[in-house]
Amino acid sequence: MPTSPAIGSRTNAQKLPELAKSTTTTTVAPTKVTKSATEQPCIDHVSNCLRNRRLCSHPRYLEHFKRNCAKTCGFCGSPAPPAPVCRDQSPSCRTFERNGFCKSQFYSLRMKKMQCARTCGLC
Repeated sequence: MPTSPAIGSRTNAQKLPELAKSTTTTTVAPTKVTKSATEQPCIDHVSNCLRNRRLCSHPRYLEHFKRNCAKTCGFCGSPAPPAPVCRDQSPSCRTFERNGFCKSQFYSLRMKKMQCARTCGLC
């Protein structure tokens, strides 16, 4: 049975450049760890969340409801998209309001929202 040359022998030293040429290095990107495996389930931790849901976004109680009433208040999962900006398109909305535009049945709700949403309280 033939024996292989010792590690420090001249034969292995001569083959080293050949081995280096044939060696391929592969870099594997780290896998992304998602939170879903470690996130806590979306639940309410207190029993009165449903009864007090009108306070979910009240600045004074916001942190309490985020911690204790996440399910009822909709704080689970990805954050909610920002609310659309409520503004008036027409610079004359205050005048329109004084003249009855906001309460008038003549103008459609769509028209009121399009022109004077903020002034008419339609946001």
